[in-house]
Amino acid sequence: PEDVTSTLKSSENSSFILSRTKLMKDIHVKVGSKTFHNCNIYAADPSITKIFSFDVLSGSLYDFQKARKVVLSSTAAKKYFSTDDALGKELKLYTIKDTLTFSVAAVVRDYPDNSHESFDTFIGFSEADIRSLHFEPDFAAIYGKTSDGDYTKLENSLSTISDAEQMSYSAQPISEIYFG
Repeated sequence: PEDVTSTLKSSENSSFILSRTKLMKDIHVKVGSKTFHNCNIYAADPSITKIFSFDVLSGSLYDFQKARKVVLSSTAAKKYFSTDDALGKELKLYTIKDTLTFSVAAVVRDYPDNSHESFDTFIGFSEADIRSLHFEPDFAAIYGKTSDGDYTKLENSLSTISDAEQMSYSAQPISEIYFG
């Protein structure tokens, strides 16, 4: 929820980087005359590029900060465009009757097969775009990273939120979530 995200963003831990990440399932992708059904698309804040390592094959992760940009894995680029040379090409995402057009900002090397998440396609976390695709942006996963490895202040913030929300929040090291 937004209040949890806001609390974490304003955490006293200045070394903490935060990214909301929303998995949207069953989105249709249209490229030219080809349509790909039931695709999984992730919406993420641009700070996701500072949390996870991305090996850029073409393009720029900096451009992902701009509106209606998409980052594709090499496999996703080949799937949609028959090549991983997809920089600047457009794809349309749609559900029901709403269609949004995105252009490719970057193509990155695939994550390992044994990864916890299958990050093939990222769009920027825009509440308006997420709602247009008929998803609720207020409920998303939050990935974070501390540059100093000290989770004490973060854990204190999470325990305060947990008490107020009657929910349980905790930090989990990346090494425990199988990113290969």
